Amino acid sequence: MTWCGFMSRLIRRVQQVAVLSAVSGAAMAADTAPVATATGGVFQMIVGLGIVLAILIGGALLLRRFMSLPVSGSSPLKIVTGLSLSPRDRLIVVQVGERQLLLGLSPGRIQTLHVLEQPLDLGGTPESSLNQLGQRFGAILQNQMKR
Repeated sequence: MTWCGFMSRLIRRVQQVAVLSAVSGAAMAADTAPVATATGGVFQMIVGLGIVLAILIGGALLLRRFMSLPVSGSSPLKIVTGLSLSPRDRLIVVQVGERQLLLGLSPGRIQTLHVLEQPLDLGGTPESSLNQLGQRFGAILQNQMKR
């Protein structure tokens, strides 16, 4: 017997054993496989959907209760107008009672730039308020640079 003949017989035996084990495993699985019903799958899906919806509604109620924000009409603070200087920096005018403050907003910092002696005219359009804010800010900036 040669080495090649021995190897070819060994390979054929391994293939035969593999085929037999696959066929017998499939036959055993077919005998013991549970029969799935359509109603069981639908019921399981409906129960799962109900649980997910209950979690969402409960989370929304908790957020509403613990994260209650003041209603904008009853708040003593009001943002009058704003101007974007860059994607990250803004100027806003905030009204606190009768006083209006010009604030500079940047990431991680809020700074009071000026307390306005005369409140901004709120009767005009938003564009005129922005123009008025820009003109007043320019005048304040020029006064600060002269000092």
